[in-house]
Amino acid sequence: MKLIYSLAFILMVPYSMTQDIEYLFAHGHAAGKKQFKYYKELIPLADKGLAFDCVDANNKPLYPSIIKIRPTAFGQELDIQVLTNAIQDINVPIVGIGVSKGAACWINTAAKKENINSLAALVLESPFANVNEIIHKFKFIDYLNYIPCGQFIAKKGAQKILCHYDPYGIQPIYSISKITNKNLPIFLIHSKQDKLIPINHSRRLYNKFLKNGFTNVYLIETDIGHHAGIIHTDQSKIFPKALNSFYHQFNLPYNKDIPLIDISKYQPDIAEVDKRIKQDTETFKEYIPVIIQIIIILLLAYFIGRNYLNLPKK
Repeated sequence: MKLIYSLAFILMVPYSMTQDIEYLFAHGHAAGKKQFKYYKELIPLADKGLAFDCVDANNKPLYPSIIKIRPTAFGQELDIQVLTNAIQDINVPIVGIGVSKGAACWINTAAKKENINSLAALVLESPFANVNEIIHKFKFIDYLNYIPCGQFIAKKGAQKILCHYDPYGIQPIYSISKITNKNLPIFLIHSKQDKLIPINHSRRLYNKFLKNGFTNVYLIETDIGHHAGIIHTDQSKIFPKALNSFYHQFNLPYNKDIPLIDISKYQPDIAEVDKRIKQDTETFKEYIPVIIQIIIILLLAYFIGRNYLNLPKK
């Protein structure tokens, strides 16, 4: 009889594993829950995987281009609330998967105490550390960086145009210190070719996790792959291999058909990541707006001073 019970237990283990975990996908800007179909191959359990729509879901591009991002919440309060509601409807541990602003939203949401106990792991592709830095690079806003008080004007202007954006709201880089489970497994992946959200965002987030005592954080940097599209363009297929090995490492269901690899090499120390950040920082380019602002201020001071002090014209 004991042998029969033992055999029954062994046969039930795979089934029970499929019942004890869920995968919840947070989409990128203006994509919608349909984006999840491209990531289905990253879910080792065929009958699992949930997705939801945020306020900006399937927003169609219009002219001018800024209109197409008007409704987005950039992973801030409104997105957090939608994601929190989705979490509360699930009664088993969750692997949170997010892309771009969806990945940023997962970090912000994990900082909420009521959500952290629901999480088994986070899988984050191409997140931003601070959305203000991304918005300031929008074409029409970027020019404001070249004038005095331009960044202040840019924040106020973007806040008016992007109705759910708060320049002073919650940001992933600051949310990390509020996540209480320091053993939470976290998988970060970002492409070096990403132009929309540069890879240094993920590097800074990775270092922030380490500095706050997190022990199970991994940073995968791919040489190829556009923004939010590594899964389609990564010729080495490192994404599924590394993620599958990550699942295996933390006793989560994994795909036995995908080879396992050593993911310990994706845990660089803080000094190494800082070195990478410095190498990829365009120092001179970043100072151009500051230099131009100083020149403008000096010219204004000169003309104002000449008029008030009646300085002789040359």
